[in-house]
Amino acid sequence: MERYGRKLVVVASQTLRFRTLIGSESDPDLKLNDDSYCLLERVGRARWQGELQSDLHGNYFKTDARKLHYIRKSVVKHGLITMQSHVSRVKSGQQQHSILLLLKRFHINRRSKYDILMEYVSNLLQELPGQFSTMVAVREQLNVTERTFKRVFQYMRAAKLVEFCKYPLEELDPSAKPCLTKKGNKVQVRCLRLLKPYTKKGVADDDDDDDEDDDSGARRRRAYPPEGRIMEKDVLSQAYHIVLSCGTKGTSKSDISYRMNVGNLESRMLCRRLERDGLIKGFMVDEGRQRTTKYISHTYSHTKRIYLSLVDESNGSIRLIQVTCRKKSKQSVETTRETYRLLRRKNLIVEAVHSFKVIEGLFPLQKMINDEEKLDGVRFKCCKKTILRLVHSLSREGLLKMFTTTVIQDDITKKVEMVVHPSIQPNDEIVHRLIEQVRFKISSSYSTVFFCLLNFCHLFIVLSAVSVFAVRGLGKSLGFQPKMHRLRVVHTFLWYVIYGHPLKHNSTGSHPTSEPLANPHMFADEESWKKFIPPVRVHKEFSSGWAMVGDVLLCLPLSIFMQVIQINYKVDGLEEYLNDPVKQHYLVGVLPARMRRQLLYRRKYMFSFHENLQKLVYMGLLQFGPVEKFKDKDQVFVFLRRNATIVDTTSAEPHYWLVTESPDKPFDKRKYTFNTAEDIESYWFDLMCVCLNTPLGVIRSRRSERNVTEDDAAPSFMQERNVFVGMAYLGSREVCDDGTIPGDSKGAGGLDSEFFAHLKRNWLWTNYLLVDKTVCKQNARQTREVYILDTCIICFFFVFRTQLLWKRRRRTKSD
Repeated sequence: MERYGRKLVVVASQTLRFRTLIGSESDPDLKLNDDSYCLLERVGRARWQGELQSDLHGNYFKTDARKLHYIRKSVVKHGLITMQSHVSRVKSGQQQHSILLLLKRFHINRRSKYDILMEYVSNLLQELPGQFSTMVAVREQLNVTERTFKRVFQYMRAAKLVEFCKYPLEELDPSAKPCLTKKGNKVQVRCLRLLKPYTKKGVADDDDDDDEDDDSGARRRRAYPPEGRIMEKDVLSQAYHIVLSCGTKGTSKSDISYRMNVGNLESRMLCRRLERDGLIKGFMVDEGRQRTTKYISHTYSHTKRIYLSLVDESNGSIRLIQVTCRKKSKQSVETTRETYRLLRRKNLIVEAVHSFKVIEGLFPLQKMINDEEKLDGVRFKCCKKTILRLVHSLSREGLLKMFTTTVIQDDITKKVEMVVHPSIQPNDEIVHRLIEQVRFKISSSYSTVFFCLLNFCHLFIVLSAVSVFAVRGLGKSLGFQPKMHRLRVVHTFLWYVIYGHPLKHNSTGSHPTSEPLANPHMFADEESWKKFIPPVRVHKEFSSGWAMVGDVLLCLPLSIFMQVIQINYKVDGLEEYLNDPVKQHYLVGVLPARMRRQLLYRRKYMFSFHENLQKLVYMGLLQFGPVEKFKDKDQVFVFLRRNATIVDTTSAEPHYWLVTESPDKPFDKRKYTFNTAEDIESYWFDLMCVCLNTPLGVIRSRRSERNVTEDDAAPSFMQERNVFVGMAYLGSREVCDDGTIPGDSKGAGGLDSEFFAHLKRNWLWTNYLLVDKTVCKQNARQTREVYILDTCIICFFFVFRTQLLWKRRRRTKSD
């Protein structure tokens, strides 16, 4: 001590340290590798506190979690340490699940709050008659907060321990009143029924899966009886005869090791030697989530078919073909590392990239592969990491590219990944178009309004962006049109941006759609809704008349938007823009961020606009392109037809909803060709005149004296409703522009009978639907002010409480 001072550390002998760690009940001759022993020492050092597995692989061992799993596996197998689930809360507020490791003699059962509450509820229900009770009674017994109460029963319901049921109040308590609601229904009481008692569960770990894999491997090996070492034969000959006896199914190295009673290293050496000599051939097969190498004899190699990947240099795609394995020379024989499932997945990805050129994100590819494999009967799903690995592999082979960029919109940063065709460059117009659509989606995303919740200065901004209240009649007072006029506006707008724009021949470039409001770009000199509309982008792979819905939405002005999309809630600053003769025609994409978020609330505008497009398809004025499974509605292509037909049904017999053509006087058919904007107006004016003058809508009492026909007894629109609605989803790239009208042609104007184009309310707002504009404004303002006052008070206390908590945490850290 005088020489070295406190630089020396006295430790026990290695044998004594090992005996102390494993305990007196364990085998002293137990052998552990170095990593497992280090793990055991680290856990033993923690004693009663224990060690979290997440801390071990992240801080001390500096290794992957999967490797630490196998390091820990041997220690747990010999019963040296115990495991239990552990939940901790990180700084961000999220819960982190891990495994707590303890020496066996230091084991302490640590249980979470919800685990204890679940056991308490289970014991409580077991003691009650019928093992059920009301939710109110259980809540009183637990004496916890509403959030904890809901979370407990969510966990119990997910574990199938309880079920929710409803019973009438009079059956539970005959003396209770009232037992009927205002509508006359019985008052129902929510109850909780116990399905099975609560039992303590172990750690949800992968050891059981590994044991199952070992058992399944053992079962496969037991299919062939062990032979042992035959001393009269050399080991190569015996191994070859085992492979030969398995036929075309082949056998694995582990099976050879089991049957010959040799080690894994020796069996691997035997297989390599036989494969190098050209006596056996190896190929990969899928077994669950793993790939296994199987070996077959060279005598079956001319009949055994395996899947190989061949790159077609002409089109750069992968083709999966069956080729015959031919016997190669001893030096050129190599094991195929790719399985049929792997090659099929690569093939699906390459085909999708060649079809769509640009795919945003990896989820569409993952969903496509999972759907295809589900049809083939595959139980396992492809994860995101597998998709990323396949994309990187195909990228290295030059079959596709992967672009990554960061888009910033409305103070929101989003990382965008694009899987593109090899011919696509980062500066191409299709890439810019996708980025512009991502910006538009971010503006209409519901999550953007929560970005500044923790900032007290932006509290009122967030409130005004989040709060959406329905005000009856407000949408009509702001310009929302009836059904048929909405379709007329959409049809006119589509014809202008696709056919009638003066700069339609120069629309292959990228026009700015998010310019500042101070200097918006003008494309027309007239003071109308056409002033700021750019021409829709023309896609090289489509001919004239085609347009993408997302490109059309980017060209939508505010005046058109308010006529076709119902905004029945208050939007700050909207009336100021609508009353201005110039600002009312601004594009929706260039409006202030707060107003744009309210208008594009939860992207409801896209579904409303898509419904209008569907109705135009029902009228024969529009055609959808091919509709893919994982395509959004704004990624669909539409073709605007130039020819249309109106059937003059004004001379039809009076009926409630069906027109009947007289054989003596057939209906006249008028053909229309849309070459100018006046042709569009003429078509819709004539259609309105024909529909409103068709004698339909006769009440049933007036025709009660007539004989009831088969059409009256069995309405066709009730039988063919699904067929009529499904017409919009039968997209095709082949253009059919002959002016035909889909449907049964039994409605007014030759439209389908379900269209009900003869009703006046589909053309004009009736008087009882119109609400005074000033009354709407007053109701909206009063409702808005009351809600904002209440919400501001609640949020003020919430933010004030959050700031106090943060100050306390800072003081605690500083102390």
